[in-house]
Amino acid sequence: RVRVASAAAAAAATANDDVSPIERRTALWAIGQIGSSPTGFHLLMDHPTPIVKIISDMAINCPTLSMRGTCFYIMGLMSRSSVGRRVLFDMGWRFSPNPDVGIVIPKDTRSFLHVPSCEYEGSWPLDSDNDFGLPYVPIKNAPMPATTMKPDYSNCKDVILGHVSNLCNNVTIKASLNALRQLKKDKKARPYFSTAEMYREVFKMIASYNFQLEA
Repeated sequence: RVRVASAAAAAAATANDDVSPIERRTALWAIGQIGSSPTGFHLLMDHPTPIVKIISDMAINCPTLSMRGTCFYIMGLMSRSSVGRRVLFDMGWRFSPNPDVGIVIPKDTRSFLHVPSCEYEGSWPLDSDNDFGLPYVPIKNAPMPATTMKPDYSNCKDVILGHVSNLCNNVTIKASLNALRQLKKDKKARPYFSTAEMYREVFKMIASYNFQLEA
């Protein structure tokens, strides 16, 4: 019963254009896992929504390439059973003789590899209204804070945030971690670490990037 309910919910989400992309991908992976077994594939084929056909068409024609790629992987999962392979073959998919490989290739590769034309709407990072950025990001082997800090410490906040941003990079984490420790020992720089603005900016970065436990 749980599996039937899951298949129905996933099928509904995949076929609904109003569902967000992340929810549709989640539904697609659920369907792929269900359809990778003979029983699960029969369950999908018995569903009133032609879900396998929908995913097959999306894998070939979806204008969003990331969604097209997800559907391509899902078709591979559904090719791991004999019943799935027969249905997918009739839909124009080809695969390895070994079902455990789980990789499919469309017979019509030209349509699959076609990239639809679209109108360029600009770059978010280059948008002048975008304020999610840092004026100073130290590079590896760059001068230590004593030489990058202005005499009046007016750029102290930017220097600290620049080194914090480097903590998510395996190449720069060691140098920036040492730089932050030096800055925290500096009597003039230490107060900047405890401001509400610094707290907010650091959490904005934590919400957007992956940091190691050491950082």
